Amino acid sequence: MEFRNLTPFAAMQYAMLDASDEENHVVVMKVGYQLQPAAQGGYQLRVRDEDAVPLCLEDEFSEKVNASSVLQESDLAPFKPACDVIINATAWSAQRQPCIDLPVGIEIKNAEGVSLLTRKLMVTGERYFEQHVLTDKWSLSPPEPFVSYPLRWEGAFGGESRLDKHEKITGEIDGAALLTAEQQAQHPQAPNAPLAHEACARNPLGRGFIAPWYARAKQPKRYPAPRIFDPQHPLMADEFSAQIAGNANPNSPCFHPIGLGTFGRAWQPRLALAGTYDEEWLAARQPYLPADFDFSYWNCAPSEQQIPYPALPLSVNLEGVSPDGALHFSIPEHVAFILLRMNNGLWFPQRMQIDTLHIDSDRLEVTVCWRYLISASTPIRVMEARFETDPEKIPACIYPMLFPPTSPTEKAI
Repeated sequence: MEFRNLTPFAAMQYAMLDASDEENHVVVMKVGYQLQPAAQGGYQLRVRDEDAVPLCLEDEFSEKVNASSVLQESDLAPFKPACDVIINATAWSAQRQPCIDLPVGIEIKNAEGVSLLTRKLMVTGERYFEQHVLTDKWSLSPPEPFVSYPLRWEGAFGGESRLDKHEKITGEIDGAALLTAEQQAQHPQAPNAPLAHEACARNPLGRGFIAPWYARAKQPKRYPAPRIFDPQHPLMADEFSAQIAGNANPNSPCFHPIGLGTFGRAWQPRLALAGTYDEEWLAARQPYLPADFDFSYWNCAPSEQQIPYPALPLSVNLEGVSPDGALHFSIPEHVAFILLRMNNGLWFPQRMQIDTLHIDSDRLEVTVCWRYLISASTPIRVMEARFETDPEKIPACIYPMLFPPTSPTEKAI
């Protein structure tokens, strides 16, 4: 089978195996837009056709690989059962005037004005959990003034408790917390593995997480608090004290990190969707997917930012991510589709689905990933990737197959 990209955008065809071990053809197309100030206020999108955005072929990190927030995950996912909405942004105070807290919000609506996605989070200045020198009671310090703060997972609840060899210990270390010789040998940083190590399963990059054994060993009097959190479920001093005492409820909403960007592949609950790779898998399934693999694993947005495949146009409003006020724009009614030319000479147009919407408010960029999947057993001679900025220009013989009437009175172009 031949693949032809008849668009100015980056597109690729590749193969994937489904849960039944059947091979499928996958086509992904990435369309980029540049946000430009509009004369009447707000922003308008310029299609990046002459300076097309390349496909992301491997995960891109904000800083150190596998030890910082992912700015962009590889576009070569085999299949996403929902659309990811990813926001890379920085929280900004109005007119760059120092503040101590700042609400951030996102809302996306469809052409009918129906809200597809609404999220709100709070960002504060630097804060600490502090232990009283006399009563030993923990309290939360007032936030320090700030102007901007990157909306990355490093600022949300999470983190790790780690003791390195030869590190000074104030109290006593629980023997059960020590890594065994086998665990140290298998540690990613062997032979310089830590003495003891425990990370927050939901977000190992954040702040506010503390293991009881670490608190007993280090006896900290001051500890960084999350700066990004759900305003309805903030992590307070009582919950922090419960962590130290070992009686915190991990399912409490205050212990769930909140963010707008890419969720880590190895973080829970995403990791659980990857299935079970045990002795039974080694004996009966390797190298194929385990029987309990869930393709939702390939959705990399927080679960609250996974929406049904949207149809364009879309209206986007971002609050708190620009010193100049709200960032408002619309993604126009563009269409990506595949034209299948069959072995018998027939042809069929097939719509692609939007499964990744990536907004970077710092760079004023938007990218839309379209994807299409079909069984490799289909007798296809040629697959053609096509794109139209004006749906009304789609030939009349193709349009009804891409946009079938939704009611008897609706007429195709």
